Amino acid sequence: LTNPGSCLATAAAITAVGRYTNTANVKGKASSICFDGQAEINGFTTVLPPNAPACIDIANGNADGTGVLAPPNSYHTGGVHCLMVDGAVRFVNNSINTGNLGVGTSLGAPSPYGVWGALGTRNGKEPVSNF
Repeated sequence: LTNPGSCLATAAAITAVGRYTNTANVKGKASSICFDGQAEINGFTTVLPPNAPACIDIANGNADGTGVLAPPNSYHTGGVHCLMVDGAVRFVNNSINTGNLGVGTSLGAPSPYGVWGALGTRNGKEPVSNF
């Protein structure tokens, strides 16, 4: 998943009908999947905006995904509540700046994914005082 924008384009047809029309094996671990520790199950990324569809690069339904774009999702209208490292809870709008979703990332470089990407990294050392 080197181009987050392609994830959104691919998911557009699925979300247009309001439901997933293509399902796959969920790793055959129905009762223990929440304890698996895989990013596509227990984590989220600050690349695609809140409440966007998730994309997982996975060819084998019984194996770990090799790439995950999993934004936080919520039933709250217009965004999600996020727990910050300092214990604060902030509401993040679906329209938060996500920068350039047409590019990949470079390790240790600032996030190309705008304010949202900066909130999810420490390695780029982006100052994010108020969003």
